[in-house]
Amino acid sequence: MFLLLLVFIMVCCLFEKNGRKWVFHAAWLVLTAVLCIRFAQGRDYRTYWMMYHYGDGHSEFLWRCITTILNNAGVPFEAFIFGISLFMMYGIRRAVLRFSPYHCFSLLLLYPTIYFSYFFSALRAGILIAFFLGFMLEWLLEKKYKRYLAAALSYRHRPEVPLPCCFWGCIRWQQLSCRLCLSKKSGKRYCCVRRHFLQGLDSF
Repeated sequence: MFLLLLVFIMVCCLFEKNGRKWVFHAAWLVLTAVLCIRFAQGRDYRTYWMMYHYGDGHSEFLWRCITTILNNAGVPFEAFIFGISLFMMYGIRRAVLRFSPYHCFSLLLLYPTIYFSYFFSALRAGILIAFFLGFMLEWLLEKKYKRYLAAALSYRHRPEVPLPCCFWGCIRWQQLSCRLCLSKKSGKRYCCVRRHFLQGLDSF
């Protein structure tokens, strides 16, 4: 299945190169269908099934709220997976159409890791990746910082904790350096703070 889908996307890239824009939509529909209707596929499928039915005190607050509400409402786990998969693929579609001029090639790049690893197995991280690429990245570029920060803090998964630190990229380090280095003491403090900040990011 992995190789068949890979060859299919590569063929779609060739067709799109010839000006057939509809090929991307066909490729996206095929990948979405495979992801939505899968059963017991993915390394952590059984783990998420257990978390959905019996709960997990170590998961994120928003994830626990969603799974508890849907489980109490009688929504089967397969329908839950279908909805999550559709949302993740919608986020990818939105990001590709918004930021990439090479749509099918973008799907090809996303396929090995994000699609086949995160979307199939690491669902919580996959949801955040899709949400970041499809929505939060646009908010960040449009400087909608309040909306971005609220979304980043509402669904925190350990590998993505430093996402709010992207705000530091908006700081003009050169201007800040000139102002802080007016005095020798301030310059030393700035270098120390910046070094510890970067070390903190690396620790994640």
